[in-house]
Amino acid sequence: KLRNNNKIVRRVIVPSPQTPLHVAVLSNSVAVAKLLLEAGAYANAKAIIRGVFGQREKSPLSMARSLKMKRLLKKHGGKKSSKRYNP
Repeated sequence: KLRNNNKIVRRVIVPSPQTPLHVAVLSNSVAVAKLLLEAGAYANAKAIIRGVFGQREKSPLSMARSLKMKRLLKKHGGKKSSKRYNP
């Protein structure tokens, strides 16, 4: 079903300001990330991450921990980025 419905793949999970791809990356679910990317998920989507020192925008690649996940994201055009977020 994901292959036929990009709205599901690209929507933001509420109330968390992360995409389903970010969630897959954070849980190191390479198979789910691959499925999402093949269905059209944007590899450079930004998530707003709240931390002790304020908020930051992060791409899935900047959040990836495993080499396998990093390679998958780079294969789909993922770029590492992280910057302060000031609404």
